[in-house]
Amino acid sequence: MRTSQGLTYKVEGYRIGCRWDSPEVEPIVRGLQLPNFELSEEEPDSVLSVTNDDGRFQVTLNEQARSSSELSQLATTLAREIQLEVATHAPEAVFVHAGVVKWGDGLVVIPGKSFSGKSTLVSELCKAGADYYSDEYAVVNEKGEVRAWPRPLTLRTKDYQTRDVSTARELGWRPDFGALPVRQVVVTRYEDGSKWSPEEISAGKAVLELISNTVSAQIAPRRAMSFLSQLVVRARCLKGPRGEAAETARAILENLHH
Repeated sequence: MRTSQGLTYKVEGYRIGCRWDSPEVEPIVRGLQLPNFELSEEEPDSVLSVTNDDGRFQVTLNEQARSSSELSQLATTLAREIQLEVATHAPEAVFVHAGVVKWGDGLVVIPGKSFSGKSTLVSELCKAGADYYSDEYAVVNEKGEVRAWPRPLTLRTKDYQTRDVSTARELGWRPDFGALPVRQVVVTRYEDGSKWSPEEISAGKAVLELISNTVSAQIAPRRAMSFLSQLVVRARCLKGPRGEAAETARAILENLHH
């Protein structure tokens, strides 16, 4: 029987242990690109285990099978599983699927599921002068402020394959960026031939849009509603389809000047 080794990561008050039984897994776990994570000596809240099954690696979470992977894809698999577990259960924050950029002393939050075009829009906002906060999660605290989740930004081709990766630093993020208030919530998705001409929606409707993209909404709905209600207090909330990302990005930033 192989001996298990491991470590524990902590982020947003949640501790997740990583265990493995094969030496080639250790450098992968220690080298994971995990935003805001730090090592912890405390007992984990959950445990992710990796076992070598004749060269294919089985991933379990709290002894429940999650996925399997070749060694070459293991880092991607583990990062996805760990981040989703934290986003679901972290006690100190609410995680919303969203792109986030910094403009001046506030943030623009763009809620949306994968393939809604938010990463492309975030990329164009950064090219237009905004600073990067996230293309995956808006990490919302109890005051409604949002912290950065500075993982690399990835863009996909039309066949949904990753084609370009930019680090958070390359897009303007800095380690001293703290939690900031949200100045604008932009609810949009790409529609061919559309032009960005949004309607302003109420704070209540904006909260519902955010809730529908919140990872923990089903297991902690009151906390999600409380944190997100604070998020929209100082924000202008806009909704509508968009066309080309570059044109939309310029319009969004121009709107923030008014």
